[in-house]
Amino acid sequence: MATTKLSSKSLGKVLVQSGEGIPDHIAPLGSIYVDTVSSNLFVNASGGTIWTAAQKVAYGSIFYNDSTQTVALTSTWTKLKDVSGITFTDGEFSGVINTAGALVCNKTPGRFKSTAIVTFQYSAGTAADVEVGISKNGNNPAAGDYSGTTISSILTTNNATAIGTIDLESTDTLQIGIRSTNGSQTVIPLHAIIITQRIGL
Repeated sequence: MATTKLSSKSLGKVLVQSGEGIPDHIAPLGSIYVDTVSSNLFVNASGGTIWTAAQKVAYGSIFYNDSTQTVALTSTWTKLKDVSGITFTDGEFSGVINTAGALVCNKTPGRFKSTAIVTFQYSAGTAADVEVGISKNGNNPAAGDYSGTTISSILTTNNATAIGTIDLESTDTLQIGIRSTNGSQTVIPLHAIIITQRIGL
C-alpha cells in the first residue's frame, strides 16, 4: 500500500514522518518514516523514493519434554497442540507469544525463519515414514515447511526436524504437525520444540 495520511516534521536537513502504508514518496536522504498501520520504521536511502526498512526484532519458542501420550499417525496431519495431555511451555519471547501451544505473531508481521523438532518413540518391528511440519494458522504444512525420516524396524527412538521460511501477519499462528506418509504408525512424541525468528519484512 502506498503512503497515505502523510505527516511530516523537519529536523534540520531530514524529515521525521508518519503515515499509513509502505513509503513511496520523495524525502531527503536519511529521513525517517513510521508506518502507523504496521509500526514498521523506514529510512530514506536515496534522497528520492528509495526507503530501507529498519528491522524489528521478533522471536519466540515453545517446547515440551517427557510426554507419555501416544499418537496414532496416519497420512493426515496431527497438530501436537491438539493432543490431549501435551502442554507447551514458554521459551524466550520478543514480539511473538504462546497461545495454547501455538506461536502467534503479535503485531510484528514479516518473514520468519521457523524450526520444529520432534523426538518420538515407537515400537520396533514396523517401518514407516514420519514427517514433521510447521503449520500456519492450523493448515497443513506447505511444501518446503516439512521434512521426514524413516522409522527403522529395529530402532525405537528417532527425530525429525522441519525448517521453513514463512510470511506472517499480525494474528497468524505457527504450530507443529506430524504424520505418517505410508500407513498408520503409533508414536509417543516425547519432546518437541518450535522456534521462530523474524528475518525480514
